[in-house]
Amino acid sequence: MGNAHGLDLINGDPERVGEDLPWLKLSSAFWCMIFSTKNREPLITPEIEPELFAYIGGILKNNESRLLDAGGTFDHAHLLISQSKNIALSSLMKDVRKTALHG
Repeated sequence: MGNAHGLDLINGDPERVGEDLPWLKLSSAFWCMIFSTKNREPLITPEIEPELFAYIGGILKNNESRLLDAGGTFDHAHLLISQSKNIALSSLMKDVRKTALHG
């Protein structure tokens, strides 16, 4: 059975998923994560941003992912990440939040 575009993605064989459309095979995904400080306290100062973002980049690297860009303001941070195909997004987010907030 085809999808909405009339393409047969599975071809009746689960081992052939995405064979007709090779771009469906996940190698990495890009996400923008936004984290706020507890109670939106203005804790992220320009002085600590480089160290904070480097630390988060290290957490991502340990999870085979990459921090591509980071920014934000005193009470929240935007992270553009490239997620590895070897980790679930929920696990990656949990690790970043847990480790970055509690070291």
